[in-house]
Formats: sequence, C-alpha cells, structure tokens
Amino acid sequence: MPLTTEGILVRFEFQTDDGRAYALRRVMPTDTERLYEFMCGLSERTRWRRFMTQRPFSDDVARLEVARVLADSADDHVSLIVTETHGATEVAVALAELACDRSSDTGEIAVVVRDDWQRKGIGTFLLGQLVRIAHEGGLAYLRADLFADNYPMRRLLYALGLPSTTTNYRGELSWVARLPPRILGEIIRPLAEPVEVD
Repeated sequence: MPLTTEGILVRFEFQTDDGRAYALRRVMPTDTERLYEFMCGLSERTRWRRFMTQRPFSDDVARLEVARVLADSADDHVSLIVTETHGATEVAVALAELACDRSSDTGEIAVVVRDDWQRKGIGTFLLGQLVRIAHEGGLAYLRADLFADNYPMRRLLYALGLPSTTTNYRGELSWVARLPPRILGEIIRPLAEPVEVD
C-alpha cells in the first residue's frame, strides 16, 4: 500500500499556543526556492543534528539537499512542509520526511524545524502527522537515527508514547517503535483544531 496523505491532510491551517498561524501540506515542485531558503536559514547546530554529516555547508550542498527532498516525494516517501505567511511571502519553517521500507514494514522519520520556530510544538505536531500517515500506509514500525546528545529530538520521540527500543553505537542512537492498532485514537493529538482550506 503506497504512503498517502489522502484523507489525512491535503493542506490545512493550524495555530500554535502563541496564536501564530501556519499551513501544513505536502512538498511540491514549486517549493524549490522556498526549501533552499529554509536550508540556508538553519543554524550550523540544527543542520548537524538533522543531517549528521561533517561536510561543509555551501550553496551546492543546499541545492543538492533540496533536489533530494523533491525527488524523494513519491509513493513510498512523504515530505511535509510547514509554512508561515509573511505579507505576500510563504516562508518554510519546518520539514518532515517519512521514507518507507516495505521489506521490513518500517518507516524512517526525520523532522527539522528552523531555529526561530523551535519550541513552539511544531515538531511534535509534525511527528504526529508522520505517525498517522505511516499507520494508514500499513507500516508496522517507525525508525529514527539521531545523535545520542540530540535531547530535543529524543524528547519528541519518547513523548509519542509508542513502545520502542533504542540502541546507542558510538554516540549515534537508533530508535525503533512499533505502531499498535490503537494508535490513532490514543496518542495523536493535534496542536490545535485544524482549519481545512482548498
């Protein structure tokens, strides 16, 4: 069964506790420049935590990462973007990805939130959406790879309340969780009531 956002989200707006409004939707080809600006706007620490690589950041690296996100957005890979509107400009503030491995019924998840928008609940909200999509796509497990000292992401993962195991190898943590049938009604709570838009 392909991963799909049909019936879960197409595009909707939501608010965080501070009253700011955001839009959540699937990444589209028209997001190329928006994603590029997003990648360039991440701090060195945030990029290090998300991409786990020591390669120097450059314009070419940012373009390659954008191309990867856009190319991977297919049946077995879902990329979600959160945007905030500033005047007539739609600015990307967060990106979430779910990549499916059908041989193991496992979805690998990743979330990154731009520094100025962290600690607003956006990462928690995005993880919840990824769990919904994984469940609807028939996956049995979720996996995330991260640095062991990435405590903000660890807290987000553990807060999902899923039965999980972790292994730590040389400072890199692998988190694997099982998706129980009761998941949709019990652990996925939206940040705020979404307002669906066309």
